[in-house]
Amino acid sequence: MTDTPADIVYIHPAKQRVGFPFGDPRLSYLTPFTIMPVGIIGLLNLLRQDGYLVRGLNYPAEAFIDTRFDLSEWLRQLHRPRLFLVDLHWYEHSFGALDVARVCKQLHPGVPVVIGGMTASLFAREILEHYAQVDYVIRGDAEAPLRRLAEVLLGGAEASPALGSVPNLSFRSEGEVIENELTFRASPADLDMQDFAATDLLDHAKRYQSFQYVGRRDQFIPSEEPRLLGHWLSIGRGCVHNCSFCGGGDQSHQRLAGRQGFVMRSVERVVDEIEYLHDRGVHQIALTLDPAEVGEAYWKALFTELQRRQLRVGLYDEAFQLPSAEFIEAFAECADLEYSQIALSVLSGDERTRRLNGKAFSNHELFSGLKTLRPHKVPLAIYYSFNLPGQNEASLRRTLFISQRIGRLYPPRLLIMYNQPHTLDPYSPMSRRPDDFDIDIELKCFGDYYAYCRRTALENP
Repeated sequence: MTDTPADIVYIHPAKQRVGFPFGDPRLSYLTPFTIMPVGIIGLLNLLRQDGYLVRGLNYPAEAFIDTRFDLSEWLRQLHRPRLFLVDLHWYEHSFGALDVARVCKQLHPGVPVVIGGMTASLFAREILEHYAQVDYVIRGDAEAPLRRLAEVLLGGAEASPALGSVPNLSFRSEGEVIENELTFRASPADLDMQDFAATDLLDHAKRYQSFQYVGRRDQFIPSEEPRLLGHWLSIGRGCVHNCSFCGGGDQSHQRLAGRQGFVMRSVERVVDEIEYLHDRGVHQIALTLDPAEVGEAYWKALFTELQRRQLRVGLYDEAFQLPSAEFIEAFAECADLEYSQIALSVLSGDERTRRLNGKAFSNHELFSGLKTLRPHKVPLAIYYSFNLPGQNEASLRRTLFISQRIGRLYPPRLLIMYNQPHTLDPYSPMSRRPDDFDIDIELKCFGDYYAYCRRTALENP
């Protein structure tokens, strides 16, 4: 499909450099990097609505599908596009996104490269000052800014004066970095007008959905006919909390997008897209926000509308706190439990450590919640972290103790438990105020994250 013409080409980067010279890309440590930022599908479909020919490539997914895939060769065979888009949302792509941008510039000099996402938003000035392969950074919400920028760059307008009219845009002018005001943030209407479900603009779109299924251990094993299909679906944006380790909390959204709290899509639009995906064979819908956290009125309306339309589909919900018994019962009644899962971030077996890092429930409340979940046979994932503030050998022993109790209480075939480290999210409370958490930090600027990602790419076996 490399000869397919396109005005705008979007590439989701890998963490690793072009060509994967350091090992087999199918190894399990690479699996998270195939998941694209959820909002990008909506943005690309907006550009299609404006009449542009848009094509998308998920680079790490392509390397899973064919280990011989060569991004440079793919780019070389492209009909010359008019604009490249590369996401830099998760900090783990700090090296990969800039590497993809570099290769785009080498093979298609003169074609503008635009990046965006939370990491790009935070470090926009530094990126433009030090990385010539990036021409434009859109900070915060990108719906109106990206459409306006495409109009300026592709519509024949005078670039220099018109760029000042693009909200949220950072760019260079005569060697200086210019940052337009952050005046656009998405409203519920802005989110509702987007299509977050149609992925046909992606190369190997159906194969990509096999990498999005998040409820089984074999989720990332590619095959000619993927057995498990999933889709991360946007139901809204924002947060009302500020967990120690998270760069997507309320204060981060205020700083990076000018938003406070949640901005939600309508239940009707969300269920429209669930129905669209269900009709095309998608087994599991992963929700970008926990409906229980948004509020009882929202999740009741969502589950009621699914039942009204007789849509029984797998749901993946990352519960922010312990879900109520009423929520669990409604979830189990409307979801296809064969393809569903609820994830709980327990963080630690030590209650003090858990509360310090944003989770307000006690161990007694945790086990009461598990006893409510168990009769409904809801698949469950438990997440711990072994390097958060407040943790020590005693807290680790408490984590091992409650893990053993959970393993005895919950059916093993329905249970997965993880213990993972945290790398410091940019603009997380720990990153902004390390002294408050009695920690020393090494990742302080974009160059630090770039070097970390490049180094870990080289060091992975």
